[in-house]
Amino acid sequence: MSNLDFSNLKINCNRIGRIFARNSECITDKELERIDVLTKKEVIKPLTEKELARLEELENKRDESGYHIVNKPTQNYLWFIYLKRKYGAAPKVFTGHEGNQFAPNGIIKEPYAINLVEKIAGIKLYRNKVRSYNDFLHGIVDAFDAEVASESEMVHEIKTTSDRIRFNFRRRYPLDKQRLLQVQGYLAISGKDKALLHHCLVDYPESTISEQREIHLQKYIKADMPINEFDNYWNIQEYLFRHKNIPDKDRLFTCVVDRDEAYIEKIYKKVVDCRTWLTELVEFMENTKSYHIVEPNKIRL
Repeated sequence: MSNLDFSNLKINCNRIGRIFARNSECITDKELERIDVLTKKEVIKPLTEKELARLEELENKRDESGYHIVNKPTQNYLWFIYLKRKYGAAPKVFTGHEGNQFAPNGIIKEPYAINLVEKIAGIKLYRNKVRSYNDFLHGIVDAFDAEVASESEMVHEIKTTSDRIRFNFRRRYPLDKQRLLQVQGYLAISGKDKALLHHCLVDYPESTISEQREIHLQKYIKADMPINEFDNYWNIQEYLFRHKNIPDKDRLFTCVVDRDEAYIEKIYKKVVDCRTWLTELVEFMENTKSYHIVEPNKIRL
């Protein structure tokens, strides 16, 4: 099989949200349905002036959205997949606004979070490192409640953050579209009917705490504060970075997510759409590589 054969592409459950990406300029499924309704109606009888105008508007929006397969935000992710397959890994470009890219909080803090779930929720968890697959998706479920995955009653997904505001915001809104799709993906590849989504507030990574100490020290010096008092000041700050003033029971909450076949079918359809788009992209790139000239795309003013 060619490295650029995408006919059996499987999407990582962590990335399902990327293939459902939307923006206000992209056409929606309801708008596509409206095009279909108006087009069929036009065969039977003439459309009104208002309907003709709406049909033209929606068709223009459809053409600019890459409607026939996937929309533009999704295409951006599929370009990443295509280029990685063709040329290998791309460089990481940091803008200065990211968190510490070399200290992935979820991976480092996952054992602590699992211990917290066991302590507070009383659920014995077994950390999973085995990747699961089906015909459309792949991924590594965080944990199961049995040593053997097939004997586990449900899927357990661990979400960690060190930001206490974000954590408590999630307590009120534990699910967003991305998390819902990700969990449905894990349910699909595991064959389970229920998942528990555990949100945990964890200490900031050691690397972040060290970086913050240096930043605080520079600001302390710049403010002409007595340097011999910095250690006392920092001890208080470090205590807060480790959330030691928050009891364990307030550092965990859990959300139940049931398997939904309708969501899973939508995910599978999107994967098929992505395969089709990537296959067309391979053909397009092959047809244009010899002369480096491409047709201009449509622009609506």
